[in-house]
Amino acid sequence: MKSAFLEKILGRIDKLDEQLLRGIVEKLARDKGFLETVFNALEEGVLVVDVRGRVIYFNRAASELIGIRMPVNGLPSIGEYLDDVDWTTVVGPSFESGAPEGSARIIRRELEVLYPRRRFLDVYITPTALGGKESREAVVILRDITGKREQAARALESERVGAITLLAAGVAHEIGNPLNSLHIHLQLMERDLRDLPASTQKKLGKSVKVAKEEVARLDYIISQFLGAVRPAPLRLKRVSVNQLLDEVLQFMAAEIKNRGVKVETDFGQALPATMLDIDQVKQAFFNLIKNSLHAMSSGGKLAVKTDDLGDHVIVTISDTGEGIDPARIKKIFEPFYTTKEKGSGLGLLIVDRVVRQHGGWVEVASKKGEGATFRIAFPASEKRTRMLEVQPDE
Repeated sequence: MKSAFLEKILGRIDKLDEQLLRGIVEKLARDKGFLETVFNALEEGVLVVDVRGRVIYFNRAASELIGIRMPVNGLPSIGEYLDDVDWTTVVGPSFESGAPEGSARIIRRELEVLYPRRRFLDVYITPTALGGKESREAVVILRDITGKREQAARALESERVGAITLLAAGVAHEIGNPLNSLHIHLQLMERDLRDLPASTQKKLGKSVKVAKEEVARLDYIISQFLGAVRPAPLRLKRVSVNQLLDEVLQFMAAEIKNRGVKVETDFGQALPATMLDIDQVKQAFFNLIKNSLHAMSSGGKLAVKTDDLGDHVIVTISDTGEGIDPARIKKIFEPFYTTKEKGSGLGLLIVDRVVRQHGGWVEVASKKGEGATFRIAFPASEKRTRMLEVQPDE
């Protein structure tokens, strides 16, 4: 419907002088410019379509959402962009002269757009009357719901993965019980072998040894898997990072010696005590050092260093092994990703999870054939938060 202001002006237009008429036109132009600025600032796309399906107005967001452009001659047709909409139904009797009031139909549906880029839109269409029954238009509002759709899909996928993970954890737990039984019976068999002839002992003893090694490997994989999918809550204690590293290196001393690896330590003095879960952090250090040992086939150097950066304690573990292909670095923290023949692909996943649970982060630098360096940061107990810098707008 026309505004009271316009009705009044149109009723007296023949009595207006040139100066007053110019002022009215300028006011309307300013109002039009203001409204265009407002509509172009909206994130929702807005289009106005006439009775013939021609787009007589669209804002900047509509152009970005569906790629609509103003042609050189004439007006763009809405059917070129929303071709799945039956516009005769939208226009329907509400656009026909003499149609009863209230016969307009409001349509709402979702739309998948493939150009200018793939996205999902919520489309809201309602007829309106801006110029009487002979000149009616439909307003089309486009709202980008791509993020909402993707979030719903991720939530559904997360539920599926969670259900599968829960099932797998249950199976892994059930497998652990017979593995323990197998290990016990293999030990009994190993003891009974002593009563057999030497030739038989040697032959069967080798088979029993292989079986025990495979049972131990399966037990390790299961414990790693359960640790990855069912992380335990942190039991924090004030502890020295240097002490934990020293204990892990002593525990692995035999394996380090057997591989002929030289260990160099450079522990920072007077490091601040840090609130850590002792068992989980030692497991993370164990996984990292074990990976470094496996990367060095014979001999090599393992360097372990700690530093105090004020708000963080830094642990650096470097090796002179075969290194990591740059194309694979982004994948090494993914579950079940491994380049080792008998690896579980869970060791670094657990490292990343444990460090993140403590509010820290893990960095890795490596080149193929030049070893690898893992850098771990743990927040110092005195300062558990830090202010992030504001990123400038692009």
